[in-house]
Amino acid sequence: QGKVVFSNVVSGGYTLTVSAPGYRESTQSLDITESQTVNVTLVSDVSVTITVQDASQKTVAGAAVTLTGPETYTGTTDAQGKAIFMNVIHGSYTLTVSHTDYGTYTDPDLQVVTSITTMVMLNPEMGFIHGTVYWDSTDTPAKEVTVQIYDQDGILEKNVVSDFQGRFIVEVPKTKTY
Repeated sequence: QGKVVFSNVVSGGYTLTVSAPGYRESTQSLDITESQTVNVTLVSDVSVTITVQDASQKTVAGAAVTLTGPETYTGTTDAQGKAIFMNVIHGSYTLTVSHTDYGTYTDPDLQVVTSITTMVMLNPEMGFIHGTVYWDSTDTPAKEVTVQIYDQDGILEKNVVSDFQGRFIVEVPKTKTY
């Protein structure tokens, strides 16, 4: 219950210091003249640092990060992909990380009793590019033709070969323009 009893204390001035792992030390002066009860509220010194990266290990800025448990903490990752929560109350939390260009990550059992630094990987939401290739008109499908998909930076993202009807389909991350 967090109670301590000191018996047979001689009247006078005392310094009461309370410390526990994961909490800031609390010190107060007491003048004891008779029996008394002293309540001490410890403040957590635990921090939780969440770093968010994508599958290529690039940091993800602007991801929403929420810790839900004894208290709720919310934040957004910075340019380095970090969200830092200070003075987190000890307990069991659900960690949720989400970004519009990526899926949502959930850890339903993040135990916070000491400072934590952890990394979360978000995978991009996927979309499809599809079409039909024709030789010279819409009457002659081009079978077995290589279709190259480039991203907005001119980097080859995918190669795909059209089928016997000239059709192709390729899955690509929604986080880019092609």
